[in-house]
Amino acid sequence: MSKYSGIVAAIIVIVAVVFLLIWATMHRLSRRNDDDEERTEHAAGGSSQGQYMREVRIRQQEDLAAVTYGGKDALVSLQLNRRLLMVECSGM
Repeated sequence: MSKYSGIVAAIIVIVAVVFLLIWATMHRLSRRNDDDEERTEHAAGGSSQGQYMREVRIRQQEDLAAVTYGGKDALVSLQLNRRLLMVECSGM
């Protein structure tokens, strides 16, 4: 039996080393993916999906309010102002 105990111990050590290597690789890759997502967010203007959706809802509410309370002319004016603002911001 003592002959097999050395083999069993070696197998346990090898399995532990393989497990640690796989864990370290997966941990490193998942952190790299998180870093890539953060870089993408910063490159896209620094806004997350939640912030983007908030902006979309606010724009939709403004458009609805313009149509409801100000008529079609107010909506056209609002859209023109928004486009001018976007042009000014992109030129910075």
